Amino acid sequence: MIISPNLRFVFVHVHKCAGTSIETALATQLGVNDVVIGSTNEGEKQKAFFADLLQLRKHSTARDAKALLGEVRWKSFFTFGFVRQPVDRLRSLYAYARGLAERNPLNAEEKATLAATGEFPARAPFKFKAVQSALMSETFDAFVRNPRTWQDAGAKPQWHSLCDEDGVVLVDMVGKVEKIADDWARVQKRLKFNTPLGLQNKSPEVVADELSPEAWQMLRKHYLRDFKIFGYTLPAAMVQAGPKGGAKHQAAKVGAMAGKGLGSGAAVA
Repeated sequence: MIISPNLRFVFVHVHKCAGTSIETALATQLGVNDVVIGSTNEGEKQKAFFADLLQLRKHSTARDAKALLGEVRWKSFFTFGFVRQPVDRLRSLYAYARGLAERNPLNAEEKATLAATGEFPARAPFKFKAVQSALMSETFDAFVRNPRTWQDAGAKPQWHSLCDEDGVVLVDMVGKVEKIADDWARVQKRLKFNTPLGLQNKSPEVVADELSPEAWQMLRKHYLRDFKIFGYTLPAAMVQAGPKGGAKHQAAKVGAMAGKGLGSGAAVA
């Protein structure tokens, strides 16, 4: 997250939506008293300080920032975040979590404890539920079906980050990773600077294996609202995973919402 009183903007960092790249680029424009939490070297150093002082973290929500700033100041700032096609985003989390486990392997003692008790070590990265799930899952399908995946903050629906409890978008602009070049240009125009957007924290590619009906049901359970709010096309398999007899109705409803846009004054590219 970034809060910039100097440039009068707030950036909400949604998990696995190019947030590190965006914050790294934005940080080059920040001045004294601007707050960046995570992503940059300085931001990583200050994470504990801001968590203690402001109760804000790298992935704090729009609701958190609005509560801190207050209604009037929130409305006077340019507020924005980026989202991603929900299934692709979760696939990226799976790849990222597996990469963390591979780069920080369990030692012999930890392996023995895991085999005997099923307990992962309390150290990073194995304390994170997504890493535990990825290590237990040979395929993305298995990762989706593993309950530990959904206990990880990185798998939370994106609307939790950018909307209120009723699903109303709180930020002025919602960009999309799929159109990041165009949307980053919009951010630069709005904030009146020109800074290239590099590529940071990229997850490795994952083979797009077929998903089981059970996996699609789980994805629908957790991400249907993301598809609706942010205007993504609902995959046919997810429509079929819906309530019996309600698939056509749901598809028509999602299509209508996507055609109308978000409403509530929010801009989605």
